Amino acid sequence: MVNENQIPIQKPYETVYEIKVENETPSFAEFMKDYEVDKNLNYDDLESNSVGEVGAGASAGAGGVIAGGSAGFSSYKYSDNIGDIRFGSASLGGEIGEGPGGSTVGYSANVDAVNFHTKSGIRGNAGIDVGSNFTAGPGGVEVKAAGFGISAGKKTGISTPFGGVSVDFEETCKQQ
Repeated sequence: MVNENQIPIQKPYETVYEIKVENETPSFAEFMKDYEVDKNLNYDDLESNSVGEVGAGASAGAGGVIAGGSAGFSSYKYSDNIGDIRFGSASLGGEIGEGPGGSTVGYSANVDAVNFHTKSGIRGNAGIDVGSNFTAGPGGVEVKAAGFGISAGKKTGISTPFGGVSVDFEETCKQQ
């Protein structure tokens, strides 16, 4: 189509795309089956040595309900096939949940000079931790108040307001 000056007229057009998101929310029992509190956020999918992350979520179903949120930052992170190590990290978060698979309630608040996590399930940190939580379910029990805590079961460890160490036996026993 052209106008009287012989200039082509283009008709506007619109492209419509459909985005499909297939994200299945597990029941609380399924979630608690392999749930592990990770006070050091997982940045494996990011490509930066200086990373920050903020997240929140909630789910409900026949297996129960859980809600939580977190924010964290690391000034430097190094990862390889053995695990990862972070320097100068801080995080703040909270969660609450209840169902047949267990219960959890708590908050995390920590500033770490250094923390590490190996792919074989060993974790450790040195820094300041004032978090508190209670988690109980088929995988074990964790009790922590003002940074002092102990966990027994699938994940076993101790924590103090100045650092901690734990071993996740499910990760340790995985065959590669």
